[in-house]
Amino acid sequence: MLWVEVLNRALDWSDLAGVRRELRGHAAAVVLDERTHARLLREVALVRRCFAADYLHVELPAADVRALSQWVAAVTLRSGAASGADVVLPEVRGRRTRDALPDPFETLLTTALIEMKMQQPGAAATVVHRCHGVLRGGAPAVADVPDWSQRFAQIAGIDAIVRDGVFHQCPRLIVSARGSRYCSKSCSNASFVARKAQSEPRYFARKQERYRRRRDGTRKSIESDRGAFVYMD
Repeated sequence: MLWVEVLNRALDWSDLAGVRRELRGHAAAVVLDERTHARLLREVALVRRCFAADYLHVELPAADVRALSQWVAAVTLRSGAASGADVVLPEVRGRRTRDALPDPFETLLTTALIEMKMQQPGAAATVVHRCHGVLRGGAPAVADVPDWSQRFAQIAGIDAIVRDGVFHQCPRLIVSARGSRYCSKSCSNASFVARKAQSEPRYFARKQERYRRRRDGTRKSIESDRGAFVYMD
């Protein structure tokens, strides 16, 4: 799904280094000033809230509904060649006829929005999920939906882990009709460690103690064996 890929890529657009990576290889010379960059992040967050509202079965705020209506009303569908971004775009893609973002961001984001809106309500929730892994620190601003973040955490079973702010839920979206809800092995491992530490605070300390005892016992055994032999001519 294009919109899933675009929203995951957009996690890197929070800083200008990520924006420059997205622009690498783009044919046109694009200058993204601070004001335009801030608008880009607002619109990424709006598209993410569309997914969140559908997934969590909640209503979007009235301000978001108005912003989306204005966005969609300004869209013209067209066909064209590749946009220059290393992502597979459909032959028919969307772009606003007025007040558009610089490309490739306009084409990527607007086409993703149109693709998402064309789905049946609730359809995304059956195959698209937010990763159930955890990461240290606060969530990226572009990915956070403050009013709904705890609901995502409850679905993932990590609400107790993220509550104190030391960890946040991985913001990446994954396509998975059933089975794993992790975007990577590292997220799966991090989630296991955090859950285990939450349920058994002394688990890893005991594990380290067992490891040290085995290591020390092996070392003593080797030293004892070395002294057990007497060589005679």
